[in-house]
Amino acid sequence: MPPIAPVPPDSKTPSTQDMPPPTRPIVAPQSDSQTPSSQVEESTVVNNKKALYRLKDDETIEALVKLATGRQLREQELVVVSRLLNEKQLELSGFNEQLKEKFGISAEGNYQYDDETRTIFALKAKPGAENASKDTKPEDLVERTVQRELENAEVEELFLKMVGAKKVTTDEIRALQMILQEKKIELTHIQESLQEQFSMAPDKHYEYDSETHVVYELILAAADEQVPAAEKK
Repeated sequence: MPPIAPVPPDSKTPSTQDMPPPTRPIVAPQSDSQTPSSQVEESTVVNNKKALYRLKDDETIEALVKLATGRQLREQELVVVSRLLNEKQLELSGFNEQLKEKFGISAEGNYQYDDETRTIFALKAKPGAENASKDTKPEDLVERTVQRELENAEVEELFLKMVGAKKVTTDEIRALQMILQEKKIELTHIQESLQEQFSMAPDKHYEYDSETHVVYELILAAADEQVPAAEKK
């Protein structure tokens, strides 16, 4: 009688608001000194740029390009994985709603299904279960109450199909969360290397001119300066 476990609290997909804002990308080498539109939002106005230093050898240039490319790739991967997590969370919410509507199963509860009697049991820890000895049998720690008896094989098939689909989605969410955490760690390491080796802060825009080998910091316009005068109210 496999338990129908709810998604643990730490398996919830972080919303867009929970995600840290993407760090400012380092512009990859360009044949001219223009910032590509894919790196800085079109609505962002660059007032000026400040020359920081000139790279003097190919090895240093290669190191910067490698780190810059890796940083952009990790940021893109974070966006993609975050979107997938949000999609899977919506999918999971749909399964939870259907299970609640059709079988009275709450997403926060714990349940067990007996396929011999086609019975769904709600599980609840007995008083004092947390203080029980290690020799206590599991069945002595949990109180089972009948949640619902399924009417026939057709209803049972629908129930098992929904529970199975929910489990697959839950497993996918957990896997994506692990990937997201790994990508965050990788991005942090790259940011630290850029900060240490090239004095590049993660919250600023930079540009590298491949002709002069000069690294620039882009000076962005203030928020109120980015709206054309004709559009201001």
